[in-house]
Amino acid sequence: MQVNYDGSDGTRELALNINSCDDFNEYNCRDGGCVDIASRCDGRNDCRDDSDEEDCDKIVLEPSYRLHFPPNPEDEEDFCRDTKAEIVFSVDVIDILGVDEVESIISIQYRVALEWTDGRLSFRNLRAASHMNTISGEEAAKIWYPRIVLHNTEKMEESKVLVT
Repeated sequence: MQVNYDGSDGTRELALNINSCDDFNEYNCRDGGCVDIASRCDGRNDCRDDSDEEDCDKIVLEPSYRLHFPPNPEDEEDFCRDTKAEIVFSVDVIDILGVDEVESIISIQYRVALEWTDGRLSFRNLRAASHMNTISGEEAAKIWYPRIVLHNTEKMEESKVLVT
């Protein structure tokens, strides 16, 4: 059933879908079909109209979210004292590629991990299998993350967001 509101007073169209899907175990496709709720946002089109793969963003941003501002500290008392949010920085050395004692240079392959809390973010469409919760590059570009520059590297390497 479709109810249309199209007045000039700012009303809008509202789609009302009456179905027999199990609210807790099934997803209601836009065409009225039902698929297992685990099929929602799993990367495969299960609904005949493909609606189970629409609106699958994992990050929800409030209109007041500001990309270029770091998150407030978790503790409101700290926020009042003008403190910074905590960022955990870790480095995993993967391989030592070479050592030049004369030039005092060491070449290594490494991975940097940053961990922080941003209370301004909300999440949806998350899965029990954590590897299914990787955000897209498009979503990553919408959120703040700490930028780091390693000044004592050959090319002054900067942090990059690695997502799939």
